[in-house]
Amino acid sequence: MLYFYAPSFTFPGPMGGDCFAPGLRVGDAIEAAEMPLGSSSPHYDRDLPRFVLACPDGTPTLSGWESRTKEQVEADYPGILGGV
Repeated sequence: MLYFYAPSFTFPGPMGGDCFAPGLRVGDAIEAAEMPLGSSSPHYDRDLPRFVLACPDGTPTLSGWESRTKEQVEADYPGILGGV
């Protein structure tokens, strides 16, 4: 499993308000990212804003994604990956 921090893409929700999804950087903008099959997001950090992504081995690092180890993710967000 590979771990990434991905920027948050914000878009209008169907009932008003904002929705959030993992994004990628395109120039100065954040666009929606197509997530690889088998990926999940165990955490959304609203304060930064960014997603923690868990992706299958071999997933390329998309623009704006920051590669992290399981230990780094656990240090930033204790317990979200089940501990180290």
